[in-house]
Amino acid sequence: MSNTPDFPQSSSKVSISQIQLDLSSGRWKLFKQSKQIEHYIPKYMCNDFDALDACLPYIKVSYDGGKVCSIEAFPGLVREQPLFFNVTSGVLSIHDSPTVEPSSTLDDVSALNWLTFGYATFDRTLFNNTKSIPASHKLVGQLNSELRIEPEYVYNSHAERRGATRTELVSSFMDASEKVFDSLIKASQNKTIILPLSGGYDSRFIAAMLKKGGFSNVKCFAWGRPANEDISISQHIAQKLGYQWQYIDYSTQAWQQVLDNDTYPRLLDMTSGNTCISGVASLPFLEYLEQQDITGSVMVFGHSGGFIGGGHLPKSLNDNSSTDDVVSAIFNRHCLYKGGDISPVRDELTAQVNYLAKHLDKPYRAFEVWDLMERQAKFIVNTNRYYENMQLPWSMPLWDSRLCDFWATVPPKHKHGLSLYNHALETQVFKPMDIAFPADKTRSRSPVANRLFRLANNPSLLLDKLKGVRANPYPNDEYGFTWFTNQLRKSAPTHDKALTDFASKWFQEQGSPEGKGIYPAIAMYAFLHLAAGTLSQDND
Repeated sequence: MSNTPDFPQSSSKVSISQIQLDLSSGRWKLFKQSKQIEHYIPKYMCNDFDALDACLPYIKVSYDGGKVCSIEAFPGLVREQPLFFNVTSGVLSIHDSPTVEPSSTLDDVSALNWLTFGYATFDRTLFNNTKSIPASHKLVGQLNSELRIEPEYVYNSHAERRGATRTELVSSFMDASEKVFDSLIKASQNKTIILPLSGGYDSRFIAAMLKKGGFSNVKCFAWGRPANEDISISQHIAQKLGYQWQYIDYSTQAWQQVLDNDTYPRLLDMTSGNTCISGVASLPFLEYLEQQDITGSVMVFGHSGGFIGGGHLPKSLNDNSSTDDVVSAIFNRHCLYKGGDISPVRDELTAQVNYLAKHLDKPYRAFEVWDLMERQAKFIVNTNRYYENMQLPWSMPLWDSRLCDFWATVPPKHKHGLSLYNHALETQVFKPMDIAFPADKTRSRSPVANRLFRLANNPSLLLDKLKGVRANPYPNDEYGFTWFTNQLRKSAPTHDKALTDFASKWFQEQGSPEGKGIYPAIAMYAFLHLAAGTLSQDND
């Protein structure tokens, strides 16, 4: 793809004199081998890797005279299997986990990216000498040539079907969905599917399609605090479909068990990869799952139907939008902190959006591509690392390239507000299977009505309220995140010598994370933990 726009790398280009591959974390396996080529695929992805158009992760190593002469490394459409690299004195090293050398130093722009969005963007990690191969892109390394990073899959590059009717689009969506779930059922034969089932549409879609395809060995799980309305909806869905269902109570004690687990810090570090916030929503569920017999099981996730269906596309973006409009829209939706000097982040984001827009017919379509490469890949999908740590295979059917190809053809009027996605699921799947009750009633109720609902469905909380007792200091926190974040804050090394200048300056410009929401606080304290922990190890 030599005539494609140059990828805006955060490191300088150098000629490659040697190529090394380190897959010691055990997340990849040899798939095919000949005298001159080795082909590796992810060990824990439950997919059909014989499908040539699946856009699944791979590593292809070519040899000449027993020596590696070239390599292609692709982490997947949505970075399903992260890959990292560095180039030192002409030696290209590719790793399946980030390496931090004794000479590593914190990269200020990467740190600013992390604290602005919750992740270091494009090929950045927190440290200056380790890079990450971005989602949908492959690294191409060849002896005596410059390293290249280029698109392997360009989301939103398909022509929009502006003349198609809603009925025609729904039919195409269901055709693609049938093929995707046929593949999932085939790959899951003789396995037990573990399905996190919320009250929303994505996991419900998966549960219904498995039932429609005749797959019965499904265990559904819901989690949260008792007043969380998602739990009762999840249970209703599972009962209607005839699936096993289990509720995991996210009590303060459950979160404390997570914190008391010696493997917890290492697990967060491993999942983050010095690239992004480690998602914490599933941690008490993981604590429960580790005590169960999961032999012969596969996790199936609902990531991220709401995204590919258009749920993140702002109505303010249209055919007339410029790349500057896209940059502003990204900041409006994804920036955790407002204010302060983040001009280096804005400058780099502008270059990234301009690069993406050159691959697309309209600049506004770059918004979803950036979201896919960053928030979806690094914050949402990256939590799958937790299950790999348990050697548990997993699958994400809604990220199948066949569904991505379809949604890239859908005009924005059918994507805004998930119009086509919700209509198709409700009319073609949920109503025929008698599971078409509201996905989230809280969205249609006022805050006062939501509070009354929680009290009515939690008698002990109601009694405490009448007595003037606040047994739960965070009554609106349906998963316990606030309590967990406060524990993180208490142990965050905010005065670590190696971070004093950077962290102090950030706190002065942005203020304390408290009061700014859950994710800004987690981003701040996770950053401090990771950076201080790694740098202190380097100083030993």
